Amino acid sequence: MNSAIYIRVSTEGQRTDSQEVELRRYSRQRGWKNLVVYTDKISGAKASRPELDRLTQDMRAGKIERLIVFKLDRLGRSLTHLALILDEMNRLNVPLIASSQGIDTSTENPAAKLQLGVLMAVAEFERGIIKERVNAGLAAAKARGVTLGRPATLGEPPQAHRRIITRPD
Repeated sequence: MNSAIYIRVSTEGQRTDSQEVELRRYSRQRGWKNLVVYTDKISGAKASRPELDRLTQDMRAGKIERLIVFKLDRLGRSLTHLALILDEMNRLNVPLIASSQGIDTSTENPAAKLQLGVLMAVAEFERGIIKERVNAGLAAAKARGVTLGRPATLGEPPQAHRRIITRPD
């Protein structure tokens, strides 16, 4: 089994060597030898990233024993996206280690369940806030008379946009 190192920077011009040096040192101190490095040079706001997608496939295939990142924001910028990643990792029994933040969700760490629980609770709170905002926005739009949803029949414009043309007799 391999330990995965995930490194991300936001742009092509940025360097990844400082993260990689730190994560390799951290892994060496813990005796983790089989390292696979996944590096993305893309915004963390993107849910789909080439190397993160490859990492996810490898985790699902059982090739990854643990995931090591420098900081949580390297893995996901959005709490919702991070929560989805953490949930899948939890189901796959792949612990997450954020070396600079002292986060370690491995089963050998007694604080792991607490850390994971707090992270998941914050993410759930964020999802709840987003849902409230969306519902408030929909209610405000309805109050202004905005018609929501698709047209009743596909291919026909909504009633308000239909022009009726009559022929003179």
